[in-house]
Amino acid sequence: MTELDKIYGLFIMFWVALVSPGPNLAMILRASAEHSRTDGFMVTLGLTSGVFIQGALGALGLCWLFDVYPAALKVIQITGAIYLTYLGFRGLMTKKAPQTEKTEYTYQKKSLAISFQLGLWTQLLNPFATISILSLFGIFYSHFAWVRSLYVAIFVVSYLVWYGALSLILTNVHLQKKLFAQRHWIERITGIALIYFAIKMVRASV
Repeated sequence: MTELDKIYGLFIMFWVALVSPGPNLAMILRASAEHSRTDGFMVTLGLTSGVFIQGALGALGLCWLFDVYPAALKVIQITGAIYLTYLGFRGLMTKKAPQTEKTEYTYQKKSLAISFQLGLWTQLLNPFATISILSLFGIFYSHFAWVRSLYVAIFVVSYLVWYGALSLILTNVHLQKKLFAQRHWIERITGIALIYFAIKMVRASV
């Protein structure tokens, strides 16, 4: 397999996994429906920063850590499950509330860092994402540093394009008004989804 074949194969497999529903999509949907386009983009930047860190670990050849220290993966799985469960129950507890321009503006000023951290930790504490990315480095391993660096670039650019586009679409003025009117249901549904993913993580760790 040539280096070009490896790059092409990794690109295809990564995008198949990227567009599949998961915790990341739920985070983007919640941020875009309840808050602002800026919040959606900040969650996207957080997710992208997380995938950059995971990709960098793979590029540096640190995949062996989980083989030598399997308990490290279990810690990530259980911690991620607790984190998603917490977010899920917060979503389930959401009540319908009227929106005012003042409260939205106040939230935007206070929440940008929080939105970024939400995306970052969602990505880093998702064991399925970690395993998927490190597995891609194993499947399409290359001795060339420039190829491994290109893999990381593919991860980062793909995240920015996909989740950035979703944030842009979901925060269209007309669409966001409809989503905002039903944001309590969106919060509850995504809350259930997050709890479901948390259960999957726990079962995978057993």
